[in-house]
Amino acid sequence: MKQVQDYIDEYKTKNILLRGILTDGGHIVFVDEYGQVVEQGEIEDCTWMLEVWISALALRVASPVDLKNYLGPALSVGKAFIKQLFESYENHKSGPFIKECYEMWYGEDGCATDLDDDAIEAVKTFARNSLDVRLETNGTW
Repeated sequence: MKQVQDYIDEYKTKNILLRGILTDGGHIVFVDEYGQVVEQGEIEDCTWMLEVWISALALRVASPVDLKNYLGPALSVGKAFIKQLFESYENHKSGPFIKECYEMWYGEDGCATDLDDDAIEAVKTFARNSLDVRLETNGTW
């Protein structure tokens, strides 16, 4: 662990950010740019994090299509990001800024989506089955 933190510190002096991954073949540790452990556990329990970090390193986004192909909801990386974003929203939605932003979005764009009942049900089903997220609606979208 110290060796990884030393590498991170050394490269930081050159304005290069590094992350580290340590493993003994059974256990894995993820170290962020600041030398802090952000995730650790048995490898089979942390494959999602390994995939996210490797995918982020491989991103070469040149167009909106590339962005969708790399981070879209059909890929596990996209699913992880969407789930994290939704969980963050759920944890902070009562805050005044988040509530105001949501109400402004709903007033401007929410009505424009004009989803029918089948489309709403399809979105809720995808969220439940693919992201393990439960969406609730108040009869409108």
